[in-house]
Amino acid sequence: MIFAGDFAQLAPVTGTPLYSRSVGTQKKFKTSLKDQEEAIGMALWHLTTVVVMLTKNMRQKAQTPDDDQLRKTLENMRYKSCTDVDIAYLKMRVAGRGLNSPKLAQKECRNVPVITAHNLQKDHINLMGAHRFARETGQQITSFYLVDSFRGGTTQDMTLKAARARNKKVVDGKHFSNCIPPEQQEIIWSLEPKYTNHKAGRLDLCVVTECCMTNSANTVVVGWSADGDLANRPTLNTLFVELLEGLPLNVVPLVKRSDPVEVVLLNGNHLCITRKQVPVLSQGQNRDRNPVDLQNCATYRGFYVALSRSTMSDGLIILSDFQKTHIRYKAAELEILSEITRLRHEGQLPDHINGHHRNTLIRQYQLWKGQYRSGYKSDY
Repeated sequence: MIFAGDFAQLAPVTGTPLYSRSVGTQKKFKTSLKDQEEAIGMALWHLTTVVVMLTKNMRQKAQTPDDDQLRKTLENMRYKSCTDVDIAYLKMRVAGRGLNSPKLAQKECRNVPVITAHNLQKDHINLMGAHRFARETGQQITSFYLVDSFRGGTTQDMTLKAARARNKKVVDGKHFSNCIPPEQQEIIWSLEPKYTNHKAGRLDLCVVTECCMTNSANTVVVGWSADGDLANRPTLNTLFVELLEGLPLNVVPLVKRSDPVEVVLLNGNHLCITRKQVPVLSQGQNRDRNPVDLQNCATYRGFYVALSRSTMSDGLIILSDFQKTHIRYKAAELEILSEITRLRHEGQLPDHINGHHRNTLIRQYQLWKGQYRSGYKSDY
């Protein structure tokens, strides 16, 4: 069995990571099939004792001393074990008025998106940036409103107790029509995307707006096809974008699709609707200029995801100070297992270090090295 991917960077998109402490630790009178699968997965994961770490860096290719320090900092950050030298380097990349401090107000950063911890911050930055970009290029902003309609039921897995508790807030009743009343529609359109499964109720676009498609393909908006709905608001049917920077010259149509959305209203109630929209969203990519806001990052994974988008040290700009405790002091179990695997391969591992479970094997290794600590707990 081969595990692919960066285990220190991001948890799985859905569900609970199998290497989390929280899986299978809560006492329940009844367990769902999903709970049982996660518990079995965690047990299988803890049987993994042979680890080979692939550490070749595929993003930061520059060779200056600062670029080398950026690579070392990211390597330590993957396991929440940044040193004082790493912290000092990151502090050096915080934007400021000092002579050697990075400057955000430079031409190269004019239209570069800022990586933030919260989607709400990103949405407001993008909105202000779109209107500024339109003014500077002499374009007219057009606001396209998404087509919503009532939808019965819920997208939650109702075998889960937490999902059933959330479903009690769903206020869907019997509707004479799937059309949403105008007053309620205005409220739904005005909600932040965080309350609508990150599917915005309004898209503000203009020609030559830059955006990003799947696999970091940079594009520019060249046109659209739209019509009006019952509220006499423009709705986007198809968005035409042109591929840039080395890709074959082509205009790609992005058509709208229907998605189930569970809306969280301002009073906390939930409403199930169907939203038709063109799937246009921000996406992470490698960037020569990488301004990031780490102030609200609560985990070392958030730090790593934001900072690892930088391709060179000179392009990294940290907007404000950050909490260094989030990227320090974590037991790097995978690195210990990688070292055990290397010693076993080279014939340097004593025969008594032969545990079949991760905790047993690591404790045997630490006792051999004189590094065992009483009260040691697994981080995976």
